[in-house]
Order: sequence, then structure tokens, then C-alpha cells
Amino acid sequence: MKKTQCSLFILLIPFVVLILGLAACSSSSETRAISELPEKSSEEIEENLDMISAEDFIEAIQLNSLFLLDIRYANDFLESHLERSVNIPFSEVAERYDELPFDQEIAIICYGGSTSIQIAEELRDAGFHPVVVTGGYKAIEEVSSEN
Repeated sequence: MKKTQCSLFILLIPFVVLILGLAACSSSSETRAISELPEKSSEEIEENLDMISAEDFIEAIQLNSLFLLDIRYANDFLESHLERSVNIPFSEVAERYDELPFDQEIAIICYGGSTSIQIAEELRDAGFHPVVVTGGYKAIEEVSSEN
């Protein structure tokens, strides 16, 4: 019986190696295909999104024309935020689309501006009207302190 088990095991080895080899090939070809996709430059991304400077943003919020979406972490939002802004951390935005208006421009605020661009692309693709605040909350604070 031990000889039979050993022979069976030896027969299975090539099949296991074949399956593992095929799995490795398929994952590396997927990786290769993804890496071959052209990367977008930040200029190309910004070109396809509505951007607003911190100065223009401050004027626009006085007109109540924007929905203010603060995508910073909750603890950062609690520490300091703009009146009327709604906090949905960036990692939760896709799960909480139902809390966002389709009929209003959404000003997206992160700390420095770069995460807002990623979220704005996602929102635009989902049918929303995002506007990226250039420089994020940091730029808004700077402009506010100058006034």
C-alpha cells in the first residue's frame, strides 16, 4: 500500500507543477498588460476636471452654490473644517454616493489637493459634477488667514 501511495504522489507532481506554472503565467501577463497601459500625467488629469483656486472657492461658498465635500480623515475634520462641509473620508466616498447631490457641483476638499483629484475622477465617472479645490484645505487656510 505504501508503494501505491508513493506512485500516486509521484504521478500527481507534474500536474501540480503544470497548474502552478499556468497560474504564474496568467498573473504575469495580467500584470504586464496593466503596466503597458499609458499613464496619465497630472496635467492630463487636471485638464479633464473642473479646478477652482482657493480664492475663487471662498467667493463661491459665500454664494452657497457648492456642496462641500471634505474627504480628509474624520479626526482631521473634527479638528478643523469649513462650515456646511460634509465629511466623508476618501476611502468611504464610493460606498456613500447616496449622500451626494447629482444636481449640484461638489467641491472636493482634501488636505493638499492631490487626493481630491483621484476622488473627482471617480465622482465624474459616476455622473456627479466634481470641482477640485486646488491646494486643498491647506490653501484655503492660507487664503483665509490673509483676509
